[in-house]
Amino acid sequence: MCSFLEEREYKRKYVEEQIDRARRTSRGEALTEKWRKENTRVPFVVTYHPGLPNIGSLLRDLHPVLKTSKRCKKDFPEVPMVAFRKPESLAQCLVCTRFTNVPKEKINGTSACT
Repeated sequence: MCSFLEEREYKRKYVEEQIDRARRTSRGEALTEKWRKENTRVPFVVTYHPGLPNIGSLLRDLHPVLKTSKRCKKDFPEVPMVAFRKPESLAQCLVCTRFTNVPKEKINGTSACT
């Protein structure tokens, strides 16, 4: 396992330390459920684009501006986290995914308005 991870640019010393740590951990301790701290940060959702600037650093730099307002200070106690939305793909632009229940003979040409 060490050589496998070394091929992927992991430091040998770090890999050996983590393997030793895993060996020292008992099965019961490894299977116990660990409680994580609840995340209270507000998500800042942006559609992904490779040309975007580093939004996380912008939010960190400008967070003190939010703290100047009493209302924003209450609503944004921590720096918002960036969440990226998947952009629309070319296939979604070109293909209509909705099905119609109209008979095939009525699709071609025109029909009277009801």
